[in-house]
Amino acid sequence: MALFLGEFLVTAQVRCNVMELRSCAPAISSPTPPPPPPILKCCAKLKEQEPCFCDFLKNPLAKPYVNSTRAREVLEICRVPFPQC
Repeated sequence: MALFLGEFLVTAQVRCNVMELRSCAPAISSPTPPPPPPILKCCAKLKEQEPCFCDFLKNPLAKPYVNSTRAREVLEICRVPFPQC
């Protein structure tokens, strides 16, 4: 899935780009439970992009990926809270 989903700044330190989460794609798109835990790079990217999640949820192209049941499972495994926007 190659979509341009945009990039924007939330803070001076975080460049919001949903494509930074591509290391999580295998765990999120897998029809079977994600490997426990998802690869370290995925969890690191989720933590890095956490300030951006509410903006990702407002993006109609990113929302189905970020707001899926599988994405929530991966967030839980990585101990990253689902955003309360």
